[in-house]
Amino acid sequence: MDFIYCYGIVLFFAISTVLSLLLVQQNTIFIKNNNISKALYLFLYIAFTYNIVSLSRNFLTNITLYYIPLLFMLSFLSYRFIILGGILTPLIVSVYFSFWYPNYTMDLVIKLLLAGTIGIIPLLLIRRLIKPKLLMYLSASFVMACIEIYQNSLMIKGTIFSYGSIQVGLTMINNLLLGLFVYYASKIIHAKIKEIQLKLASYDRDDLTGLYNFRQLNQDVLKVEPNDTQELTIIIIDIDHFKKLNDTHGHSHGNEILKFVADTVKRMITAKFTRNQYRIYRYGGEEIVVVLEDHIPQVDQILRELKTLISNESLRLYNENLTLSIGVSFNKKHHFDNLEAFRQADQLLYQVKTEGRDNYLIEN
Repeated sequence: MDFIYCYGIVLFFAISTVLSLLLVQQNTIFIKNNNISKALYLFLYIAFTYNIVSLSRNFLTNITLYYIPLLFMLSFLSYRFIILGGILTPLIVSVYFSFWYPNYTMDLVIKLLLAGTIGIIPLLLIRRLIKPKLLMYLSASFVMACIEIYQNSLMIKGTIFSYGSIQVGLTMINNLLLGLFVYYASKIIHAKIKEIQLKLASYDRDDLTGLYNFRQLNQDVLKVEPNDTQELTIIIIDIDHFKKLNDTHGHSHGNEILKFVADTVKRMITAKFTRNQYRIYRYGGEEIVVVLEDHIPQVDQILRELKTLISNESLRLYNENLTLSIGVSFNKKHHFDNLEAFRQADQLLYQVKTEGRDNYLIEN
């Protein structure tokens, strides 16, 4: 009865370890610095593995289930982490026993490390070759149970503790059961992560055009304090007579035109600048804002090309000659005050519209 009670405690801690690591995995999608996530995983892996070794040794007089954290690494992390985990696990066991058992020999340490390192090979092959997730988890659990049983047999010969047939059977059964548990729990977590990521992706995007929305424009540009190290070129684009298009052909057609213009602007800007040199936003209604890093002297040429492309493509696709009104400003001319530069671009756009549309004005 005492044995069942003690084994239950160890099993409970192993399950708690799995749940903790899964919850950490879910929360790290909010951590932008990937190195922080990796350091967190590594720290928790070492801490949990050591605790399982210590707890099982003290409660059961033998160590068991200490490869379970590696199953998590196999699930979520790269091949490099699997290799690292396969080396660290027997090393953690060795550190524990060398601390508490002075007669723990270096020869035994080497044998444990060798067994763990060799065990990495089938785990990597399982991760690489087995596509069905359930089969991958069960196969990995079986391999890890075999490594654990073998390492325990090495320690029997080293007279550290005894490891009987009951423990062998329990090791195999519990590793497989925990493999099933990790499979179903990780499946739920994966689905939740995907759901959160989709929500985050849509949070800063305009649903219709896929461009960044006004909230993101505020955060990136308009509410940024003046900074004399970041030069920006701000372009505001308005589709001429857009209301008339909506009134004549309906909002569905208007939405199609807006998406066409947004896609064309994005295609042209993407072709001329690297990804970190620009951001494109839907400001509101039919207005699109392009923010380019640095003072762009060739903006005049870019706008002429854009207007020509929009005109030609709209005639070909919709049998309509779409025109644009555009205002351009530079934050450097406003002491790097982005909001003032934006207002200037908006005033120039308004001037173009009052003077007949189908043109652009660039701040002198």
